[in-house]
Amino acid sequence: MTPAARVKSAIDILDILMPSAKPADRVLNEWARGNRYAGSKDRLAIFEMVYSVLRRRAEYSWIIGQDDARSLVLAELKCEEDCTLEQADALFSGDKYSAAALSEAERAAFSRDVPAGAMPQWARGNFPQWLEGALQESLPDLLDEMRALSVRAPLDLRVNRLKGTREKALAALAEENISAAITPWSPDGLRITGRVRITGSAAFTRGLIEVQDEGSQLAALLVCAQPG
Repeated sequence: MTPAARVKSAIDILDILMPSAKPADRVLNEWARGNRYAGSKDRLAIFEMVYSVLRRRAEYSWIIGQDDARSLVLAELKCEEDCTLEQADALFSGDKYSAAALSEAERAAFSRDVPAGAMPQWARGNFPQWLEGALQESLPDLLDEMRALSVRAPLDLRVNRLKGTREKALAALAEENISAAITPWSPDGLRITGRVRITGSAAFTRGLIEVQDEGSQLAALLVCAQPG
């Protein structure tokens, strides 16, 4: 797929996802099954764009002045991809496999200079404006907390001790050029340091590892669960 086709696909997915009550991963999986022509690198790039828009939706809507899928992707290209207006025009060329050409209003919104200090707290923190009062009462460090929640979550794994040790799992992943490190707290945890499809690895299919956040691993350890 061309970069323009990826942009159009991200817009199409967001058009389906934003008014839907379905979880994002389900919508993305349904799209992937219905669009088999998209290769693994294409899907990764498209899904990255979709998730970035979802994480930064409030910020993007304030910057671009609109909250529709097309405008949010345009803001993603400006803020995350650091595209110029000419590059954005090329991605919105109106060709068969690209989104419709940018209107003059869209080009003006893209080119608008937004002073960093003018952005309200709800946009900088990417949370709904109507929640600001309640969140501020419960979270004194509101902006830091909200920004932390906007960061892409790490991919954590739990080693199955019935199958092997953490060292064995690290070695098995390294054989497939999958980079991982031990988690800071869980004695059974590993954290993937790159972007990989872990469910396709031999370590996963053999049951040596399973996807589980470190927080969930700690919760299971803290209750001291025993057999039976």
